[in-house]
Amino acid sequence: MRRILIGLTAGVLGVVGLVGTAGTANALERHGPAHHREYGHRFRGGYYYVGHEHPRWERRVWDAVHCRYHYWDPYCGCWYYWYPAGGCWYPDTYCP
Repeated sequence: MRRILIGLTAGVLGVVGLVGTAGTANALERHGPAHHREYGHRFRGGYYYVGHEHPRWERRVWDAVHCRYHYWDPYCGCWYYWYPAGGCWYPDTYCP
């Protein structure tokens, strides 16, 4: 029974992984893989976007620790947050 459950779990995770990858691929085809290079600015932390209006986010989640939303950028494959003092969007791995 345990082997069956492990096999089913692995199968479900594999399907979920494929669906997630396909969704990202479709987003890249729709908007182009060079979106971040065209609209973003490269810096040591990756890419940042200037200006509050940036309509290309795919998902949004609330970060209760920092009391802010994080937005998924399918082009860079990372989460971003709005930094009002700088007037730009930074990857959530970067702290100015």
